[in-house]
Amino acid sequence: PCLFVQGACGDLGPRVQRHSQMQWAECTRLGQEVGEAVLALVHSTQPVVSTPLMHRSQQVLLPLESPDEYEASHHIWGVLARALYASDWLVDPLLERLFPWNQELVETALGVAAAMRVHCMRLGEILLVTLGAELFTEIGLSIKATSPAAHTLVAGVTNGCVGYLPTAEEHALGGYEVDIAPRFYRVPSRFAAHAAEQTIAEVSEMVREMYGII
Repeated sequence: PCLFVQGACGDLGPRVQRHSQMQWAECTRLGQEVGEAVLALVHSTQPVVSTPLMHRSQQVLLPLESPDEYEASHHIWGVLARALYASDWLVDPLLERLFPWNQELVETALGVAAAMRVHCMRLGEILLVTLGAELFTEIGLSIKATSPAAHTLVAGVTNGCVGYLPTAEEHALGGYEVDIAPRFYRVPSRFAAHAAEQTIAEVSEMVREMYGII
């Protein structure tokens, strides 16, 4: 069996974008490159220790910006209407029809937050961290950098998805993933700029507890 995790790829894309004149032959060529890279590594693999087996799971509450400020500052309904090729008054019905899922929203002392499920699984020398969001790459790299495991794998879009989770730097730049996508994911506003930093801190704490690091 050949298994893979897609990693933290919320801000990654292939060399050939779908908006270009891409042919299926190009897709095949990219796939062959990936396959050849995997095959080149197969013969150099080394066994790893597979115990102990441990698991931790918890919700991370991602803080949201004020919906009113978000809609006023980004003219969100007009942007969504253009994206959906519809009138403003059709946006809500179309979102309900095209994206019918609902996110778990929680009232906190600081406002509304979206609940994201996080899992940490330790299989001996391997640590698998999964998050229910489309993580930007730097978030996955930060989780790996703070991990005490010999081999750390990070998987996004696992056990649900609350939408794109950008870094604070990318949050400041805005764009589709930051400004528009939350509505498609049925989240009432953008994530707060510090949501990624909070996620990294809470995941790191989960991992330290699992490894007995105080």
